[in-house]
Amino acid sequence: MVKNQFISQFNKNVNLSFGCFNNKKLVAFLIGNLIFIEKVSEYEILFIYVKKTYRRKGLANYLLNKIYIQKNKSNLKKIFLKVAENNFPAIEMYRKNNFELLNIRRN
Repeated sequence: MVKNQFISQFNKNVNLSFGCFNNKKLVAFLIGNLIFIEKVSEYEILFIYVKKTYRRKGLANYLLNKIYIQKNKSNLKKIFLKVAENNFPAIEMYRKNNFELLNIRRN
């Protein structure tokens, strides 16, 4: 994502994003959209990022937990995302967080 895409995303009414900071510097974030179809609410994770020096410290799990808390508060029916089939660290992290494989996105 480039700067203009971030600004556009944050200005959306359906944006729901979280960040982790260290000494006022953003070190990890999760960006996503709330989706409303009739009376069913869902959440799509668009992008999750953790700075390399902060990886494997639980920040991605922390961000996903924030979404689970929001899921319970907002009665979201489903949380979903897309991940490249060769992104094995991400796939493993999502599995540990109880995500299910529904489809494979080809690179």
